[in-house]
Parts: sequence; C-alpha cells; structure tokens
Amino acid sequence: MSDGPLKDEKDLTMDERLERLQAERDHLRRFDEDRARRPGQLTPRQRVAALVDDDSLIEIGAFAHSQYEEVGRGAPADGLIAGYARVDGRKIIVLAEDPLALAQSDAQVAKAKRNRAINLGVYRSLPIVYLADGSETEYRAFDPNDALLMGRVAQQEPARDISERRAPFVSVLFGVCSGQDAALAIRADLIIATGDARLSAAGAGAPTLNAAVDRSASDEVEAVALARQFFALLPGTPKEALTAQQAVEPPRPLGDDPDSSSQALLDGLVDAGSGLLLSGGSDPHRMGLGRIAGYPVAFTLTGEGAPLTAGDVRNLARIAAWSSRYRLPFLSAQDCAGYDPAEANQPGYLQAVASTVESLRTSAAPKISLITGRGHAMGDFALGGKGTGFDFLWAWPAADVGITDTRDYAALQSGDSVAGPWQAADWGVVDDVIRPSESREWIARGLGLLAPMRGYPRLHENRGMSLHDAT
Repeated sequence: MSDGPLKDEKDLTMDERLERLQAERDHLRRFDEDRARRPGQLTPRQRVAALVDDDSLIEIGAFAHSQYEEVGRGAPADGLIAGYARVDGRKIIVLAEDPLALAQSDAQVAKAKRNRAINLGVYRSLPIVYLADGSETEYRAFDPNDALLMGRVAQQEPARDISERRAPFVSVLFGVCSGQDAALAIRADLIIATGDARLSAAGAGAPTLNAAVDRSASDEVEAVALARQFFALLPGTPKEALTAQQAVEPPRPLGDDPDSSSQALLDGLVDAGSGLLLSGGSDPHRMGLGRIAGYPVAFTLTGEGAPLTAGDVRNLARIAAWSSRYRLPFLSAQDCAGYDPAEANQPGYLQAVASTVESLRTSAAPKISLITGRGHAMGDFALGGKGTGFDFLWAWPAADVGITDTRDYAALQSGDSVAGPWQAADWGVVDDVIRPSESREWIARGLGLLAPMRGYPRLHENRGMSLHDAT
C-alpha cells in the first residue's frame, strides 16, 4: 500500500484492513530508518530499543500524526514516541522525541500524548525517561481556528506537576531542548547529555547546559546505557533482574595502609563495573551511584583533604536528594576540609549546601559515614555528622576527626581537630574504629542490618529526622 491517500474505511475488505495496518507499521519503521544521521547517531526508535527490554514497549498514540491534514502522515506519532515499557524488568514510562517529524508539525498532538504519559507515570508511581531531541527549526505556528485538535475536537489535557512524582525521572539530551521541553528536562533526578545536546530558554534563571547536566556521555549509545544503569542501581529492582547484579569484588581491595584518595576508595569499596559517577566535580572527589556487596548505594567519596567546589556541592546535593527521595542507602567516605569559603559566592553554592543538609536530615534512608582522613563527626557537617542523623559513624585509625559542637565549645578549646579518632570514640561520637582492609565488609554488614527497603516510599513514610529533632 502506498503512503498516499488511503481508501475510505467503509470501502475496505478485511484483507485490505489488515494490509492497511501493516502499511501503517511499515510507514513508522521506514520514517525512522530512512533519514540522514551523524556518525554514531541513533534514530528515535533505536534509542528506545536500546533503553528498554526487548518487546516490552507498548505505545500510546502509536499511529497519531499532525493535526494538519496537509502534514498528516509526514509527522508519524507527531514527533513523540510514548508508552509503557520495562528496563531490566522495572516498569517505566518512556518519551522519545523525533526531530524530523517535529520540524513538520505544531506538535499539539505530541503535547497531548506527553501530558497523558506524564499523568499516567505520576498517577501510577512509575519512573519516567525523557529522550529529548527537539527540532532544529521552529515548530509550525499553532492556529486555533484552523487546528482540529484544539479548535474543534478536544481540549488539551494538562500534565500533572512532575514534582508530584514518587518514582525517578531521567532526562537524556541528544540535541535541541528548548522552551517547555527544557523546562521539563531540567526537573529530572538525573540529566545525561551527549556532545550534541543544547539547552535553551528553559525559563528565567534556568541553568546552563553545563550547570544542569549530571553526567556527560561520549556518544548516544553510552547515554542510553547510563540511563539503564541508573535504574539498575536503585532500590526496587525486580527480582528477575537481580541475578545479573550479584556482588562483584572490587578491582583493587583495600589494604591496612591504603591510599585514601577517592579513586582508591572507589576501586576498593564499590563492586566492579557498578559505579555511575557524576560529571562536573573536582578531581579529588568522586560522587555517584554503585553497589557494595550487591547493595545499591549513593556515595560521596572525598579525598586529599580538599574542600568542596561549587561542582562538588551541586553533585552532593543531587546524591543526597536521590537518597532521600528513593530511600537509597547513603555512604559518605570523608577526607575533606568541608565547604570552600572561596566558592561560597558561586551561583547556587549555598542553596546546594542547604538542600544537602535538609535532604540528609529528613531522609529515612540508611546512612553510613566512614572517616578515612580529615573529617567531622558532629553538627550539620553534610558529609556525615551527628546532626544529619547517620546510622553509623566509623573511622580509620589514622583519621583526623573533628568534634567541635557549639554547645561544648568551651570544653574544646583545642580546636576543630584532634590527633586521631580516639577522643571522638571516647565520647561515643564515632561508633567504632575499624581496619581499612575491613571497610567493605563493615559497610556490607551495616547495609544488611539496615535492611534497605524495596520500592518507593509513600509520601507520608519518608519523614526521617525533622529539623527540630536534629537540633
């Protein structure tokens, strides 16, 4: 059957109806495949196929197209692939833009599909993945007097506020992302971008692309793989997917006199191949998601006694928010001078610090702090102090543990730091002093005892410590 005008439905035989169905599916496939692409660029449907489990996608509005008859089937799906699918067995909502189709349409049908998909995702507490790649050209101007959808057929269904979600939201930016699309994309828990991504006009005060992106990808295949990895590292992974995520020994186990750099900690604590690191931080520090002895964790590994830059603090705020929102166990390995006063005037620095403290204090997720070098065990020190409600605070024998608290300042005139961890241990502020070589074992035992929850908490469950409880 040709791609031209189709016969009136009432005149079709059953064989012709089946032929039309196949023709519609073939048209979707050919439109996706028959296009010019940059080296390494995937088509919209290839991106979806790389993200979701085989044969798991069920589309919403698969045969939709532009509401303008002269465009019609020239904009398949009206430029937005949307539907239910699975990632490693976990149910999700996926949205994938097609810039070639969007360039020919006003995208009003696509907007209705997107709103519906977001509503379903929020209502059913399903993760949402947004594969953003808008048109290089301006969308066709919307004329309410000429359009079928808005003018004479149906009212747009408003999307629910994405902030109401109780499951993760991930944005992957492949190309142009502007206007309302950008305003949606930057509200994701995790923002991944390729080198071709562009973010613009997301609203007054919106962050730049570099400031918004959590992880840069070298190509589109890696970008999609990072999105899959993010979900695999969260609690609530379906049992059928766990067999592929058994604990894997770290590449370089820690000895009793280890290098306390963040890279050495990453290599010595985190299961091999499981680390997903955030971009934009300073070299001495590593922050991201991973598994320790099979347990999913959000981790911040600081090293070299270096202070936290603006990029580090932003990453820390993201990690703490994920931990709080999704009850993802939080591990802080401290060898850090704390916040850098010289960076305090950087845009968003103090807000990120406040957000981190609030996330940790109110989180019901398990929290473990390990002081490997320079660290702090009291107050609101957001890397793992008493004031942020950590379940366990441990230290290495060579750690330099600060224990200053304003209520006891007169008794601690020696300053913020003492020689070794022992005064903090004497006061019961540090729970135990452990051998570096046993750190992974202790952390795994702690995570097992704290019994990370599966699934996402109801809103009223995620209380943790209140601000008044912690002060």
